Amino acid sequence: MTSTASPAAVPPVAPLDDLRIVVDLQAAQSIAHGERGIARYSIELTRALLRRGAPVDAITLNPNLPNPRRLPSDLATSPLLGFATARTFADQQRRGPFAYHVMSPIELDLPAPLVFSRAGFDRADALVVVLYDLIPLIFAERYLANPRVREPYLARLELVRSADLVLAISEHTRRDGIEHLGLDPARVVAIGGGVAESFGPPAPGTDPLAAVHDARPSVRGEYVLTVAGYEWRKNTEALIEAFAQVPPRALAGRQLVVACAVPAEGERAWREHAARCGLAPDDLVITGYVDESLLQSLYQAASLFVFPSRYEGYGLPALEAARCGAAVLTSDSSSLPEILELASSTFPADDIAAMAERMAAALTDEAFRAELLVAGARAGVAHTWDAVADRTIAAYATLSSSAFGSSIASQGARLTTQKGVEGGGGRRRAAPRARVAFVGPLPPAESGVALYNERVLGAMDLAGLDVHLFVEAPPGTRHDPPIDAPCYPIDALGPHLDPRDYDTVLYTMGNSGYHVRTFDLARRIPGVVWLHDAYLIGLHLEWALWQIRSQGRATDVLTIFREEIAALYGGRIPADLVLVEPLSHHAFVDRQVYLNAGLVRGSRRLVLNSELAHEMVRLDAGPDAMLPPTTVLRHAIPDRSVLPVDIRPTRRDRPLVVALGIVHAIKRPSVLLQAVAALGHDVDVAFVGPCEPELERELLTEARALGLADRITVTGFVDVATYARWISDATVAAQLRDVSFGESSGAIHDAIAGGVPVVTSIASAADLPVDVVSMVTPDCSVAALTEALRRVLRNDAVHGSMHRAARDYAATWTFDRVADEIRTVLLDDAHGRMGTGR
Repeated sequence: MTSTASPAAVPPVAPLDDLRIVVDLQAAQSIAHGERGIARYSIELTRALLRRGAPVDAITLNPNLPNPRRLPSDLATSPLLGFATARTFADQQRRGPFAYHVMSPIELDLPAPLVFSRAGFDRADALVVVLYDLIPLIFAERYLANPRVREPYLARLELVRSADLVLAISEHTRRDGIEHLGLDPARVVAIGGGVAESFGPPAPGTDPLAAVHDARPSVRGEYVLTVAGYEWRKNTEALIEAFAQVPPRALAGRQLVVACAVPAEGERAWREHAARCGLAPDDLVITGYVDESLLQSLYQAASLFVFPSRYEGYGLPALEAARCGAAVLTSDSSSLPEILELASSTFPADDIAAMAERMAAALTDEAFRAELLVAGARAGVAHTWDAVADRTIAAYATLSSSAFGSSIASQGARLTTQKGVEGGGGRRRAAPRARVAFVGPLPPAESGVALYNERVLGAMDLAGLDVHLFVEAPPGTRHDPPIDAPCYPIDALGPHLDPRDYDTVLYTMGNSGYHVRTFDLARRIPGVVWLHDAYLIGLHLEWALWQIRSQGRATDVLTIFREEIAALYGGRIPADLVLVEPLSHHAFVDRQVYLNAGLVRGSRRLVLNSELAHEMVRLDAGPDAMLPPTTVLRHAIPDRSVLPVDIRPTRRDRPLVVALGIVHAIKRPSVLLQAVAALGHDVDVAFVGPCEPELERELLTEARALGLADRITVTGFVDVATYARWISDATVAAQLRDVSFGESSGAIHDAIAGGVPVVTSIASAADLPVDVVSMVTPDCSVAALTEALRRVLRNDAVHGSMHRAARDYAATWTFDRVADEIRTVLLDDAHGRMGTGR
């Protein structure tokens, strides 16, 4: 609908002082009926509410549906127009009491969690819904035989039952709601319907019949019109039969024009029925879809409009036709007599002879025709959107004096309107907790981030939080969540549960294939991004591979990767950087290209594990980039319940240097071997963690050449107890990397938990307190590493000081503390606070 015309100026009703309204306008986006009656009703009522001074504070669309095809410009450009998200409703709640007015509660385009905002129901003080009809329920054998249709529909009716105020579009629909849903009559108000101002008599100098003929040449002259649909309720077959029974003298060559889109089998059935009734092929015109402009011309040029429906919630086409100056007849069923309020304009829906007699009279009896036109004009004046809005505002006032008054008196108690709640009105509960979607891996995933997530969640104080877990894992993986919280596969977030219905979404990510779908979600849905690595080339490559395997992109990994690089950096990096195969990590790091910019730019907040990571993010973002609020949160130290490092150490005759974690060439194991050999024959070395067989053979061969054959151990993968035993036995831990990706080292923190002095080249360790670690450069020589190890191993005072510093730090920087810090970040984001940042 594109008209922006306004009715004649009428003084608006007095505003309500203690009430604000949030209007849900997603009916205008409906896939099924975005251009049909419910959408038009919702749009026009919303416009009228604004004209009449209703206390509308926000108009929301569904972010999971396409934007409306045609919104009038006064709505499309309104500063009140936005989206139904948790943040929208949290802001409304902070501003005071409000009612959530759902214009179309029976929306079936998507699963219920993606249609209706849980946040809106949780935070609103009252729920208002519009009830259009109960036709599927009343004729259940025709409309609800299929359980896949019946169950969602009946679930939507629970929303109507739970509402504090039900606005019925006709008195008949009001009575249906009371009878079939058991609604409290005091909570159901008939507000009626109206017609858009664009519908009216033809303007002087216009020829609507010519416009109809130009658009549909099969309309040869005067005609009888109906607006229909290919379904039993519209009763079109009966109208065709009745039209055939109208005496030719009365028809005077007129055609029957059926305006609607109809499937091929429907048109064929109607034409065959018309032929059986004796009509010539060109006596029946089926227009197909008509836009609003053509529909107006059809109404204006019609000799007669007939609406023979067996059941309607209102009957908008009859009112539109009357407004356009057509003589109107309707069946006497359901709400239709409320339109003209003229008994002689109606007929029994299934009485073919009575329908034919009324049509003949309307076409030939001038007095009767005049009576119809007077009734139609009267209806056009009485049934206006401003009148509907005034009745709606008056109904709002009943909430203002009852539901809202008790809400304020109870200091912010809220109304809950969730599925299955019995009754309506006066249901109150405490203010809702912040809804948090926690997204990322959990054990049994063999990922450091998965284990860290488990520990953080297990230590978190959940007061004020409603946490839902969305776990990235292969299908069928079973999880034992560390907290009592709903746990879903990550694929449920989006297709089944609306991420925008959470107050905040926390994405936990590292640089591996365990985070591909988390990464993909974070690119589309803004949230809090917790980067455990600041260098994400591995994640980007894994994501590109996932795009090909799971999303069907017909290309190769490097092509996708290069497209990403071009989109993120443009001319900031040379093209040859991504043309070399295999890709060089060093080449990217040397040019300060870390591939985190896309995630960072799209995030609402950022959590990093080190100042180094923060610097890498700043450089990767580019010149003049604005970073989101950022918290630098150092890696937590595991306690004894997680890592039992206080077990009695094994008696050893020689000092032990350990390298903890996955063994890889990037961790410079050869340099460590040479340094241990240079220390003398009284020091052992152990690589405690998974190691590829080829690299293990190389290390053992080099150890024999260095005289360390009896002093080297390569454990391979070990369980937690064995891992803790090695830490307890260690004299010093050597954690090296020749290039740093901004990540924290879990292995360093495990060593600190055991009070083991650490010698490291991992740059993020520089954030740790003085004396907890001894730093060497990433490219340190064998001699420099030997000296650093000797300083700790051979000097009891240094070793003792580092041991005590590690124990002291471990006692203060716990998972409890990190969990508290993350909880603060989540609450700040949920409540829209800037927080303290770094």
